[in-house]
Amino acid sequence: KSEGGLYVDMNSFLAFGKEFVGWNYEKTGNTVYLHIKETQKPVSEDRPSKKPTLLAIGVEGGFDNNEPEYEKNYEVVILPDYVTLPFPSVELPEKVRLAVDAVIINVAAEKKEQVAAWTADTKIISKHAMELKQLDNGVIVPRSGWKCEKCDKTDNLWLNLTDGSILCGRRNWDGSGGNDHAVNHYNVTKFPLAVKLGTITADIEAAVLTLNCCFCSCYLAATMQVMFSTRGFCSRYYLDQNLKSAFDAAPADPTVDLNAQLTKLAHGLLSGQYSVPATKVCSMLRKQEGIPPRMFKSVIAAKHPEFSTMRQQDALEFFLHLIDHVERVNTGNPMLDPSRSFKFGIEERLQCPSGKVAYNRRYDYILSLNIPLHKATNKRELDDFRKLKAEKDARGEELTPKEIVRPRVPLMDCLELFSTPEELHDFYSSALNSKTTAIKTAGLTSFPDYLVLHMRKFVLEEGWVPKKLDVYIDVPDTIDISHMRSKGLQPWEELLPESAPEDSGISANEDIVQQLVAMGFQYNHCLKAAVNTSNSGLEEAMNWLLSHMNDPDIDEPIRKAQNSAPYVDPSKVETLVSFGFEEDVARKALQASDGDIEKATEWIFNPPSGISSMDATPSNSGNVAEAPLPDGEGRYRLIGLVSHIGTSTHCGHYVAHIYKDGRWVIFNDEKVALSKNPPLDMGYLYFFERING
Repeated sequence: KSEGGLYVDMNSFLAFGKEFVGWNYEKTGNTVYLHIKETQKPVSEDRPSKKPTLLAIGVEGGFDNNEPEYEKNYEVVILPDYVTLPFPSVELPEKVRLAVDAVIINVAAEKKEQVAAWTADTKIISKHAMELKQLDNGVIVPRSGWKCEKCDKTDNLWLNLTDGSILCGRRNWDGSGGNDHAVNHYNVTKFPLAVKLGTITADIEAAVLTLNCCFCSCYLAATMQVMFSTRGFCSRYYLDQNLKSAFDAAPADPTVDLNAQLTKLAHGLLSGQYSVPATKVCSMLRKQEGIPPRMFKSVIAAKHPEFSTMRQQDALEFFLHLIDHVERVNTGNPMLDPSRSFKFGIEERLQCPSGKVAYNRRYDYILSLNIPLHKATNKRELDDFRKLKAEKDARGEELTPKEIVRPRVPLMDCLELFSTPEELHDFYSSALNSKTTAIKTAGLTSFPDYLVLHMRKFVLEEGWVPKKLDVYIDVPDTIDISHMRSKGLQPWEELLPESAPEDSGISANEDIVQQLVAMGFQYNHCLKAAVNTSNSGLEEAMNWLLSHMNDPDIDEPIRKAQNSAPYVDPSKVETLVSFGFEEDVARKALQASDGDIEKATEWIFNPPSGISSMDATPSNSGNVAEAPLPDGEGRYRLIGLVSHIGTSTHCGHYVAHIYKDGRWVIFNDEKVALSKNPPLDMGYLYFFERING
């Protein structure tokens, strides 16, 4: 809301509040504005409610979204003296009248977004399902351990709903997939309906019936509250940059500028200007009106197939998406980049039976942790609970909430599991010139200012059905991970030869790749997932894949190891040259930007301080790409967590708890309150701040 109404620039059609319209006049010189002022209409308590005829919200025939209605008044204002002219008026020039009419008849941006956001998909019911015949042939489908009846395939399996046969699917163009046995079976029997095993859940209608989640952006709200509680984001977008400077530095349309929208959001959250109760009582609860970050969401979610919708999303995926965009817009300015406060290095040490070793290094922003349920500290209570559950199941009785016991696993055991040595099968040893089993250990090469721990609560059951672990994590106020620092190559260690392997030293485990392909992922993406997780398992590969689906190089082939300068794709060099850049400059920019054309273009236009795009050298480019990461001691204190309530990352609800001024505060969308007993053991993402000194 903007006190005093909105002023719409009749040249650019951007809207400003009374406090900021002068900035636009100073920047653009545009003088004519449409002043729109709204007055809320009284709501009749006994008005009849319309019966919805469409499974949708906020559209004609759908459910009411309970938005208040407003009476709008219009006038034309001329700056800088704020001369007002009534509208409608025949005294106004025709050009102005037409422009004003265009603004008025245009559907409100929020309404347009809602209409596009969610309308239930029309379910197409197969005609065969209405007349399905099932043979009484004694076939019993097992719950797990499935295998094609005509070959040894254990993935991409289809269950025929007529005779219960389990057969493999189609063969893909690249030879992957199945052996066409399910299709051949249909050609012989004409039994038409089959389902892919592992894709059907008991709660098949849950997504349709959970209407309250349709416009959910709680994943965004919870994540951004924590982000703006960190020094990096607070300084970059609030303390070190005011709204005026961000607006002046923005392009002609600041609504599409991420820096401007982050600064605007930071000002809204941190200035205290909007931290006031609502002027009117809504139902029986008095609450703040909150700050709907619509423009910020529009910018950060632009062209993203999921975040651009109003459906619920995964808070982890959004965090990584945000970090990626913030890093891009700050390319070449590492000192200004707040995403670097989360960035750290991970080093994996691989030792083959020859005794020789290899080290793989990569950067990340989150430490994703498996949860070792066998480390639960309440095993006796769990055993008693399982016995009680079995007894009640036998009697057909339901458990009460008080009777349910969940495993309690210490966070330190999850961290210990990350560094525990594990066997890596099908590792190609260049010393032995064969595939063998290697031992892999992992550690951190640097400790970031802020450590984000992702608890892998979402796992795959038998049949590749996603499941959320119902588990508590015992999290202390402070942790010390100093022992997790990687020591790097030691004087007595000998590196594996670099000449023999064709790629990075790790070849993808084909079983992992095929299982991922069967789930619908692209083959090349699956190869990368297996290689980048060192073939450690299906769950690890899927987690990597879900976290890197939006990487700019996800579709590129796996690169071979390079012993000299960073590899630069010649086609990308040609693309930049076609834009008018010199070939040398294009090549250096791509080297400094890890081959990303968008980042390279930003690097050329905004080179690092002291480096021009015309005289940049490979060494300078390397310095930009390898700027030292924040580092320090391994002691951290818990400052916040994002917790999830629900059975899936794509439904349910996210809330944030943040430690502020010696107190825990809960941020539940627009509701903010002190939290006397924060559920620290229910976190999905934990945010730790490094303790210095």
